[in-house]
Amino acid sequence: MPYLQTQVTTQAIIKNEIGEILLLRRNKPGGWFTLPGGTVEEGETVIQALEREILEETGSKLKTANPVWVWQSNHIGKDLLGIVFNVAEIVKKDTKIELTEEHDKYQWFKIEDLMDDESVDPYIKKPELF
Repeated sequence: MPYLQTQVTTQAIIKNEIGEILLLRRNKPGGWFTLPGGTVEEGETVIQALEREILEETGSKLKTANPVWVWQSNHIGKDLLGIVFNVAEIVKKDTKIELTEEHDKYQWFKIEDLMDDESVDPYIKKPELF
C-alpha cells in the first residue's frame, strides 16, 4: 500500500512586547491575514523550514520554541499537515518587517481582535493557539 502524499507546512506565532500577534496578508485571492510560515522542503527539518520561512517572509532571524498546535486539512486540494510553533523571542513592535512578493501587508493584532476580524484567515481563529 503506498504512503499518503501529505504536504507538511509550518507556521509561527510571533508576539511583540505587548502580546500582539504578527500576521501577514497574502497577495493570493482571498487575501487573508495569516501566520508567517510555509512548506517544508526536501532535506529540511520542520524547524529548519520554519526558521527559513520566518527569515524569508519577515526579514527577521528568529528561533522557534515549542509546537502549540497541529492541524490537517485539504482546503486547497492537497492533503496538508500543519504544525504551528511559538517563537522563542519577543519582537519589538517597531521592528522593520521585510515582506516578500507573497504578502502585501503586515499587521500586529491583539488576540481578542483577530478572532472577530473577517480579514483574518479562519483556519487560525483558534483560541487554543494563543
